[in-house]
Amino acid sequence: MKKIDARKITILKIIVEEYIEFGGITWSKSLLKKYDIGVSSATVRNDMALLEKMWLIYQPYNSAGRLPTSAGMRVFVDYLISHLPTHLLAHPIPKDMEYDHVLQYICEELGVFACISEGSQVMMSYGIAEFVNKNFHLGQEKLIHIIKIFENQRLLLENLQDLPLSKKISVHFPTEHLIAEFDNLVVIRRWMDTSWEKQLTLIGSTILDYSYMFALLRNQAFPQF
Repeated sequence: MKKIDARKITILKIIVEEYIEFGGITWSKSLLKKYDIGVSSATVRNDMALLEKMWLIYQPYNSAGRLPTSAGMRVFVDYLISHLPTHLLAHPIPKDMEYDHVLQYICEELGVFACISEGSQVMMSYGIAEFVNKNFHLGQEKLIHIIKIFENQRLLLENLQDLPLSKKISVHFPTEHLIAEFDNLVVIRRWMDTSWEKQLTLIGSTILDYSYMFALLRNQAFPQF
């Protein structure tokens, strides 16, 4: 993939964030009305066309605006992990909280399931009710199946065992993790200690406030690498 310049990253970031917040497509005209990016409408249209050629965004139908692709979401989250300063967040980040309280806060705010595991054991987990409330659109049968996995240590860890971790935050989209049981969900992982034994896993909808999530995971309650 060609290197993406700062302006195209800005346009991609806007398209992804509009999709996450409102669940809809973004037109070049609405983008220019809402955001001051200092270029002409022709430049925005050209940049969107180039992003589409790179398969980072797409048009769901003719004459429509754009939505992010899985590849576009990947570029977006990689950029956030590397560049997002916490002072740019719209939400306050709780300070002086123990990591278990931060995890509960993440689950409540973002509607995700969280667990900490070590070896073959799940040491603690949070957020099943919050996950269900956020993902009710998956349907009762699917949710019951996912909850059974969350509540079964062996099944949960078997599904996660092949997903890599890194010193930073690892984000695995459905087209990347290929876990059938989590086919509509994103899996986010990181190490919880410098001895590389405890693992943190978060599972939730792909439509997620990643900026806020990553900032919370940089909270002082977690080890910083």
